Amino acid sequence: MGSIVDHINDAFRDYVTDGIPSSGLHEVEKSDVRAIGPVIEDAIATTSLGTMIDVIKTTRALLDADLAAPASS
Repeated sequence: MGSIVDHINDAFRDYVTDGIPSSGLHEVEKSDVRAIGPVIEDAIATTSLGTMIDVIKTTRALLDADLAAPASS
């Protein structure tokens, strides 16, 4: 999917063909800017999933055997 910065740089590039001034000035397209939103939302969702994990076991069997985890975990 690419990084957020890559998507922003593409949408707001200076020229029609990136880095080639003779291709003409690039007009920002609203659809390109709107496409950045889901990329940001996915990045936020992926980041927050990592913070929710507070019990880590090396195998599924050890995880299933651990019934002493707090109720909110």
